[in-house]
Amino acid sequence: MAPGSAARIDTDLHSVPTVLDPDTVSRLSGGARALTIEDGGQGRPVVLCPFAGRLRDAMALAHELGHALQYLNAKDPVPPIMREVAAFLAEHAMIDGLRDVAPDVATHLQQYWDFQTWHIFHGGAAALHRALATPGARYHYDWNYPMARMAVLTLLAPDLSPQRSEHLVTAVLNGRLQVSDCLAS
Repeated sequence: MAPGSAARIDTDLHSVPTVLDPDTVSRLSGGARALTIEDGGQGRPVVLCPFAGRLRDAMALAHELGHALQYLNAKDPVPPIMREVAAFLAEHAMIDGLRDVAPDVATHLQQYWDFQTWHIFHGGAAALHRALATPGARYHYDWNYPMARMAVLTLLAPDLSPQRSEHLVTAVLNGRLQVSDCLAS
């Protein structure tokens, strides 16, 4: 895929992704940087994600594919926090998958993920804290990020057995886990 373009990633493995120009992606996503549509037709999710070859583009694509995987696997609607848990897990799965085949890229992506984590906990958590102390505060979707990131860090904890971690990740993708279950693991 050429930098500056975006792919419509279809879950039908027999179809070829359609490359969309950045203006079309922006128009379809309402100006959002990246977006996953739960049902883009025929009951399948569609990922719209601008891609210019940067690390954050790869991370955004992994994030949106995490949403798409959850949409495909969950039988019932999933709360926003758990949607973000699935997306953050997909980001980390991409990093882990690259460790052996492209260690330099994996290292840079891990550094970017760590920076995003710092930003989520410092900026996002502070905004959430202020909102919780303000009666009638308007909801912002970003308030889901601190708890979702904490849940992912708990699910990826090194003291968790690989089998337990795999079971919990599968439950997240199937929409059968709540954030409290993740944090209590």
